[in-house]
Amino acid sequence: MPQIYVHIGLPKTATTTLQTQVLMPHTGWCYVGTRLPRILNVDPTFAVLDAFVNRGQGTAEAVQRALQDRWAREGKPLFVSEENFSIGAFPGASSESSLGQTRSAKLARLAASLEGLDALVLVGLRPFRDAVFSAFVEYQNELQGLGVEAVANVDALGMYQTHKLRDELEALWPGKVVPVAFEDVVAGTVQFPGFQQQKPTSPLPNMRRHPRTDQGVLREIDVARPLKPLARLVAPWSPSFAHVLWRVKRARTVEVSRWSDREWREMEALEAASDEARAQWLSES
Repeated sequence: MPQIYVHIGLPKTATTTLQTQVLMPHTGWCYVGTRLPRILNVDPTFAVLDAFVNRGQGTAEAVQRALQDRWAREGKPLFVSEENFSIGAFPGASSESSLGQTRSAKLARLAASLEGLDALVLVGLRPFRDAVFSAFVEYQNELQGLGVEAVANVDALGMYQTHKLRDELEALWPGKVVPVAFEDVVAGTVQFPGFQQQKPTSPLPNMRRHPRTDQGVLREIDVARPLKPLARLVAPWSPSFAHVLWRVKRARTVEVSRWSDREWREMEALEAASDEARAQWLSES
């Protein structure tokens, strides 16, 4: 087994389901990945890694020491899962924010963080059509009113161009990247080197499904979480109470229309290239 597994998402590939139903409960490794809501991310090892990879704060050497020391203390592999590692920059986002950092910069910092460790990188893959529209709904606020053109032109959504993503990841981690099929997560049949999931007796829950309408999908967008600072303060001592505080919010709901046949035709070449690359990658794993 490797010293560390790193699962980078992708978003909308059943990442939350995989984290909560498979990765967190497993005793064969020490889970030091993200927790939702992210105010519950109080693990000091993950905090150092997250700050460096997602925002460029700190140094690769400090992250390497933190990971190596944690691995030595635990006496078993570490497992990091954080889909923000694969999300690129959104238009207008601050460079001090995770959402203002390019995917290439994040992945380069992640690679630097893992130097000296035997690492295996896992990436979730879903058919292009389902993944990009689901992400388009999820990131309505960040996309600032952009339409279907965002799929080809916004760095944050470039991760769904599997033919390019594979080249990017394998250049950083030759022979150390393993794709995970969305369908396997949903079916409960995930496997990768060092792990094979025992198929559950009932289907795994969909953790992040938005309500459907006749015309599209309803997306609830946070306006404010007034108790978030207090929730962050108490999280290290009372995660359950922190979660209750975090849930207090003001929000607005928008309806995201389904894309028309004409809009899908605009992405026909991207869809074909991505799905072909996905099928080939999974068949070779």
